[in-house]
Amino acid sequence: MLLLAALALQVVGPAAASDAQVVVIPIKGEIEPGLASVVRRGIRQAEETGAALIILDIATPGGRVDAALEIGDLLRQTAIPVVAYVSGRAWSAGAYIALSADEIAMVPGSSIGAAETIPDTPKAISAWRGEMESAAERNTRDPSIAAAMVDREIEIDGLVGRGEILTLTATQASDQGYAEYSVASLADLLSQLDLEGATVNQVEATWIERVARAVTSPSIAPIFLIIGFVGLTMEFFIPGWGVAGFVGIASLALFFGGHMLAGLAGWEALISFMVGVLLLFIEAFVTPGFGVAGMAGIILVFAGIYFTSGDALTAIRTIMLSFFGAVAVTGIMLRFFKDSSVWNRLILGTNLNRESGYISTTSPWIWSVKRERP
Repeated sequence: MLLLAALALQVVGPAAASDAQVVVIPIKGEIEPGLASVVRRGIRQAEETGAALIILDIATPGGRVDAALEIGDLLRQTAIPVVAYVSGRAWSAGAYIALSADEIAMVPGSSIGAAETIPDTPKAISAWRGEMESAAERNTRDPSIAAAMVDREIEIDGLVGRGEILTLTATQASDQGYAEYSVASLADLLSQLDLEGATVNQVEATWIERVARAVTSPSIAPIFLIIGFVGLTMEFFIPGWGVAGFVGIASLALFFGGHMLAGLAGWEALISFMVGVLLLFIEAFVTPGFGVAGMAGIILVFAGIYFTSGDALTAIRTIMLSFFGAVAVTGIMLRFFKDSSVWNRLILGTNLNRESGYISTTSPWIWSVKRERP
């Protein structure tokens, strides 16, 4: 416990602890790629200001594995000591981030663990268990405990039985060497580190980072795609270009823009998706039937989403949720709102064909339609 405090003071140099700076980075809510951008900026701020210590304020139920792995890599690359301050839950991907810190402090009532993968396939469990064990070993913690947080097949006498996923309370974590500090608050932690007089700099997410975090969240990202798909689909039924099209384009712009801001996707994702949508419009309005343009459009649309997902499993889940969600929402709108007054204001309900009594005439300047006299 005293080693980290000594390291922190070495970073400060000859200055007193009261002149030291501490950077606190929040690990709150769902873990997604946008959070990795916040952590990266916080670490850069700590390095540029010569901070003595980085504290991760952790209270999360977990999130995406790829984002947690990226954050773990960032923590290992900095020379500044890192303490994970578990103020709430450090579950799933949050447990991995905590284990990637040099030391862990927990408040009474907090917990760490519950890191089972979704889906819990043997391959996914094996890979994630290995990452958790490695994170524990790097900081001289018992790797079998980290493995038991992931794998139900691991049994530890007096701690977890077979068929259960391990989650440690603050007391259990301290007893098992998984928490070096038991603290009542952040101020208490600083006091135990002899840094009670240090300047504390709280890292706050910028509005751009908040947008990126929102649209890269696994539970929210498909919603933007659903709105985008529904908006573009409705344009097939609405003459001209209207509100539905603008809403659809705005939702897709938020989806891809957020992933690009989070560093999860590049221009290839946006270009692939837009070209795919263009080909689908060509297939729908220009070429009869369904052919090469339509098939290429579907492939490029799915490729654009894949480029934003980081891994195949997340891509498949996002595509399936957004596709079936869009189909369901469109079907509901067509079924229940087709005869409403709002719908009739948007949709051209009359067929302007010869069977309905209309003929077309042309002029050098304008195309027009007129009603035949009886």
